[in-house]
Amino acid sequence: MFHTQKFKFSLAVACLVSAGSVPAQVLLNAAGTATVPAGVHWVDVVLEGAGGSGGGGDDDNAGNGGAGAKVVATIAVQPGQLISATLGDGGAMLTNFSVGGTGGNGSGKGGNGTIGYGSGGGGGGGGGSVATVGDTVIRAGGGGGGSSYWGRTDDATTTAGWTSGTNGGDALTTVVSTANCLTAADGGVGGASLIPTDPTAVDPNGGGGGGGGGGYTGAVGAGGDGGRDGWYGIDMVNGEPGKGGTGGGSCVWAVGSNVLYQPAIGSTGAAGGIGGYREEIGGIANASATGTPGQPGSVLISVNTNLLPPRNTIQATPVPTLHMWSLLTLIAGVGMLGAIRKRHGHRQ
Repeated sequence: MFHTQKFKFSLAVACLVSAGSVPAQVLLNAAGTATVPAGVHWVDVVLEGAGGSGGGGDDDNAGNGGAGAKVVATIAVQPGQLISATLGDGGAMLTNFSVGGTGGNGSGKGGNGTIGYGSGGGGGGGGGSVATVGDTVIRAGGGGGGSSYWGRTDDATTTAGWTSGTNGGDALTTVVSTANCLTAADGGVGGASLIPTDPTAVDPNGGGGGGGGGGYTGAVGAGGDGGRDGWYGIDMVNGEPGKGGTGGGSCVWAVGSNVLYQPAIGSTGAAGGIGGYREEIGGIANASATGTPGQPGSVLISVNTNLLPPRNTIQATPVPTLHMWSLLTLIAGVGMLGAIRKRHGHRQ
């Protein structure tokens, strides 16, 4: 009988211990909001900014779009706090090889690529993404758009000088802790084609610059300069290469009780699009002349069950339920039974 009661005592303790455990679960994996459930004290955040679009090609390959940033962090939370996320769109594909791509919307819009006069347009920059966990803000920058192929970069008197477009820059992977993280900022617009020095030239024929990636105040991607083709113009001036846009910045700002377990980690996230290649057949450009869009941003916020509650976490004293009272009564009864058996043993 005593061994049976001892087993019941162990079972009761196990039930009480397991009642406080929290199974791992995903709280948010798309743009939207969620609430921290009861018993949760830490969450893991993986946030990615969007990639930039590839540029439009013209007789050669345009530049590829840059990748967005990926930011990883573990944050202290309290039950009932709000979690939210806004994700950046990838830089949009060019609708025509010479039309600049549209920057991706998000938290910090990517800059638009600029039209190319007679040559390809620049790709749009990727939008930044943001996640808010209680009072903590995390941003992941977007990648820059690729530039167009810009034509000849020499004076057209030789067979040299045909050069591919330049790639957009990847978003910065360094995660800065700054209050500026509270404010999103848009990437810069790509530069227009440069006008030749010959005023009689009616067709500048230069490629457009790529748009910059979205970021935060003080750390946005800059639009790339437009190009100039050395083929046109009476004076046959040297051409100028177009440039891809640069990537946006990533940051974190943690205040109040929502402390970081460790500094946020940055790396490369959503991929940029591929630059196009234009080849005319019968005066009609092939479909691959336009660049492909960048990949959109993403988020994954899940419960971390491996860490103990922070020291500054205030936990309310639970009110025992009827089931808990039954278990406590059982434990007390087992203890009294043990004491009685012990006294009985001494009397013998």
